[in-house]
Formats: sequence, C-alpha cells, structure tokens
Amino acid sequence: PRYKLSVPVRLQHADSETGEPGAGFDGEILDLSIGGCFVKLRSELVTRDEPVTLAFKVFGLSVGCKGTVVWCTQSTVTHPKGIGVKFSLDSKSQKRVLRQINSRLRKIASLYRRSRYLMNQDEFLKRLDELEKHSMKDSA
Repeated sequence: PRYKLSVPVRLQHADSETGEPGAGFDGEILDLSIGGCFVKLRSELVTRDEPVTLAFKVFGLSVGCKGTVVWCTQSTVTHPKGIGVKFSLDSKSQKRVLRQINSRLRKIASLYRRSRYLMNQDEFLKRLDELEKHSMKDSA
C-alpha cells in the first residue's frame, strides 16, 4: 500500500555509465510505499527510465537509496507534476528502515480510519501520541 504524506526529498541524477551521483535538486514526496514513491517536482528535471538517488527523512529515520524513474506526469487537475520512482534497495538496512516507516504509517492510517466516526479530535491525538510512544519503544 501507498501512504500519503508530505516529505522533502533531495534527488540526484545518477550517471548512467558510472552510477555516481550527479546534479541534485529538491522535490516533495507525496506518497510512499516499500517499493517506491511519487515525487512532486517543480520542473522537468528527469526522464523516464533515468536512475536517481533519493535522500529523505520520515519519523526521524534517514533514508538514502537508489531508484529508477518509472513514469512522469504533467500537472493536471487530479495530479501534480512529478515522477514515480521505483526503489532499487541494495542493502538490508535500507529495506529495514523503509519497513519501519511503512509499519508506522500503516498504524497511523488504521487509527485514522477507525477514529473518523468513533472519536473526537482530542481522543484521536491522545491515541496517536500513545501509538508514537509505543513505536519509539519498539525502535529503541
């Protein structure tokens, strides 16, 4: 599943021959899953099938990974200008961090869905705080 969020991300072109990082630019991740993300961009800086590296933080956890642009979109009423990136996870630590982030997002989304009709905002925030405290204990 993909989870909607808003996270700043630093992208870099990867040299197609050496794989080394090239020019960098900023974007905003609007949805995230273990396998990839959608990045909102202000201009057309990348093309389909282009390798990129990404660096971002979610819940204080740093993610640095490589990926490939699998699709590009122009700005429309229903979708902003940006790119879909499929992650190429080389290490177990990258996978572990993305699984931790995904797990926390899943718990937050589940709490939100349950709370929409069953609790007020104060109760939701209290339970969210409890969830975050529990997650911090699990990751320590």
